[in-house]
Amino acid sequence: MVYTGIGRATGRVMGIVRFTPCLLFSDVRAVDFMAARLQSTRLQRNLGEWASRLEAWADNPWRRASLLAIVLMGGFFFGSSVASIAGATGQLDPIAALVTVALLELMVRLRRSWRPLNQGGLALQVLDMGRFGLLYGLLLEGFKLL
Repeated sequence: MVYTGIGRATGRVMGIVRFTPCLLFSDVRAVDFMAARLQSTRLQRNLGEWASRLEAWADNPWRRASLLAIVLMGGFFFGSSVASIAGATGQLDPIAALVTVALLELMVRLRRSWRPLNQGGLALQVLDMGRFGLLYGLLLEGFKLL
C-alpha cells in the first residue's frame, strides 16, 4: 500500500510497517515556514490597537475625567483591601508592605521613564491616578488603626 498524501506509508492498511515523511517536513525551508509569524487576525489587530482607541475615546473631557475617577477608586479599593486583609490575618503584614512598596516604586520608576519620551497623555494620568488611589487607600487604613 502506498499513501500519497503528506507522507508515504508502506505496509498494510491497518498495520503500517514504515512511514517516511515527505520532503516538505524534512526540508530546511519548511522549518522557516513553520517558525514564521502567524497570520494577523482581527482579534490580534483589535487588541493591538486598544491603547490608541482608548486615547481617542478619552478625548472628551468628561470621559477622561470619569475614566480617571474609576481608576482612582480602583486604586483606593485595592489599597484599602490589601491593608484590611493584611491587618486581619496578622501574618502577612511584612509581605503586604513589601508588595505595596514595590508596586508604588515600580509605578514611580515607570512614570519617570515615560516623562522624557513625551509619552504622557492618558497613560501617564491613569498611572498617576492608580498610584494616588493606592496610596490614599493605604493611608486611610493606617489612620483607621490609630
